[in-house]
Amino acid sequence: MVLWRNVEMPDRVAFTFLSYKSANAFEAEELTYGRLLDEAKSIAATLQQSSQCGDRVLILCPAGLSYVSAFFGCQLGGMVAIPAYPPRNVKHMERLRGIDLPPF
Repeated sequence: MVLWRNVEMPDRVAFTFLSYKSANAFEAEELTYGRLLDEAKSIAATLQQSSQCGDRVLILCPAGLSYVSAFFGCQLGGMVAIPAYPPRNVKHMERLRGIDLPPF
């Protein structure tokens, strides 16, 4: 769908991420279909250098548009995206170690 939308409407907003600064104020960041596809292709190309089609890929992006690009990059690269929150302290590392991923 991203590929078709990029051809038909590359400048149309695909995703908007709102970052709340306070109860009454937020920042909006937008991602167009064209930019999404460009970022996803770049991520897919990078992943394909060290992974194979069907591999699972751990996404450790904070909430935001970078996560969306990473997810679609996995899809374009033929890989399975495994989303997880980035570790904030040592206790979170144990949770990440429990995720069953193939070794690099």
